[in-house]
Amino acid sequence: MAAAFTPARCVKHVRRAVVVRAAVDEDAELEARLAKLKAGKRETTDAEKKLKRAGGGKLGAPGPKKPVYDFTGETVYWEGSTANGDLALNIALGATLVWLPLSLGAIGRRQFLKYRFTDKRFTVSDSFPGYEGK
Repeated sequence: MAAAFTPARCVKHVRRAVVVRAAVDEDAELEARLAKLKAGKRETTDAEKKLKRAGGGKLGAPGPKKPVYDFTGETVYWEGSTANGDLALNIALGATLVWLPLSLGAIGRRQFLKYRFTDKRFTVSDSFPGYEGK
C-alpha cells in the first residue's frame, strides 16, 4: 500500500524540488557566462565598475590625481617624544613581571616615536630600525 502524503512529506518534496531547480539555474547561468567568454564578451568586475565611477579608466591605469597640499609657512607649536610621566610610571610598574612588556613598550615609544604639532597638521614619525612603514 502506498504511503499517504502528509504535510511533512510534502514540505520535504517541495524543499528538494527547490534545491534541484536552484542547482539547475546556477548551472544554466554558468553555461551562459562561459558562452560569453568563448564569444569574446567579458563582464565588467565590481572593481572595474568602482574605478569607472571614480573617474579612472582601466585597472592599472592612473586614476584621479591626488590633491596637492601646501605646507609652506607652517608654525611649529610643539615637537618632541612621548610624555615623561608615561615612561616613569611604566618603569615603576615594570617591577612587577605582569607589567614588564608594557614597560618595554613605553621605552620603545620614548626612543623611536617623535610627535610634531603645527598650525596645519600633526605628524607622528617612527624611526624604528628595520621598519619601512608609510
